[in-house]
Amino acid sequence: MTNILTIAWNNIKRNAKEKRVIIMMVIFPIVLILILGNALKTSFEPTSMGEINVGFLNNDNEEISKQFEEFLYSDEVTDIVDIKKVSSFEDGKSQLDENKIDSFIYISEGYTSAVGSSDKKAEIEVVSSDVAGYKSTVVTSIVDSFINGANVTSALNQLTNEGSTVSRYEGEDVVKDVVITASGNKPRAIDYYAITMFVMILMYGIAFVSESLSEEMFGTMKERFRSLPVKTHEMFIGKTLGSLVLLFMQGLIIFGITKYGFNVDWGNNFGFVLLMLLIISLFATAFGIMLCTVAKNVDQIRGLINMLVPLFTFIGGGYFTIDLGFLKYLSPNYLMQSAFFNNIYGGNAGTTLTYILVLVGLIGVISLLSVIQGRRKLA
Repeated sequence: MTNILTIAWNNIKRNAKEKRVIIMMVIFPIVLILILGNALKTSFEPTSMGEINVGFLNNDNEEISKQFEEFLYSDEVTDIVDIKKVSSFEDGKSQLDENKIDSFIYISEGYTSAVGSSDKKAEIEVVSSDVAGYKSTVVTSIVDSFINGANVTSALNQLTNEGSTVSRYEGEDVVKDVVITASGNKPRAIDYYAITMFVMILMYGIAFVSESLSEEMFGTMKERFRSLPVKTHEMFIGKTLGSLVLLFMQGLIIFGITKYGFNVDWGNNFGFVLLMLLIISLFATAFGIMLCTVAKNVDQIRGLINMLVPLFTFIGGGYFTIDLGFLKYLSPNYLMQSAFFNNIYGGNAGTTLTYILVLVGLIGVISLLSVIQGRRKLA
């Protein structure tokens, strides 16, 4: 154990002393985030909303839901969004998945009776999937405006005892955000690129792991290491542990500078940030080990890293917002970024957990493949 910790500590100290490592690990990503955040900020501040297509389904068809439907088809609303009725909840979700509509408003059966009941919760569901867009915010605001107006009507009814129905509303609690909605808040350019570049730079940590281990597997130090009174697995674990700690420290520094220096929105859950930092560091470390076991030399490793990391970043929408459909799920960057955005901007907790479990599963599979291939290579 002592040998492992000593090797890990020496690996951290040696890399931390190199100016090239400091520049690439800390200074470069900070400058990159700052440049992209300022240069592209106008693309995150839309001057024209464009067409917003909204699916609508009213399964209640009673007094209050009809009032909402009248409001939804009023001139002031239809000037902003294009309302399209759907045949069922499944049809609405299907059209949303196929990008035929941008959001889906759903009123379930019994909504009106729930509004007038003290023990039932009335909900107008707003279903959306645009995490970084503004369209879901617009639709949610439209629903909110109806609810706010209804609150005033309800209060007047109770004060004057007028009207046959005394409406009971619960403000924001009446609007239920499903999957991913911005809920009135969306990332600025610097918020978006702080997350995507944070993930990309940590993924480049694959190179630190690979180069550290390649000394033993490919480099001129190979025979020297094997002549030392240190077992092969101790050298391997020590260097891996050192690289993992180095990546984790890098992530903490970038997080601290962007949060407190650039006022980047990382959400209010510091524990979640630490968890994601650990998962990304473990993934990069495991991936770096795997490359060492499958590549023939150091140059081949570098070539694979320089090809895969930019590709993962592009597919995941790291350079600019893009939706490549199912292809995006092939990028670990997308899973990492989406977990962050979901947590920060009020996305579905189940979706976030799914992304995390997939990443943990990938770490396990990659590690298993590395062990199998590594035994053959070091034999």
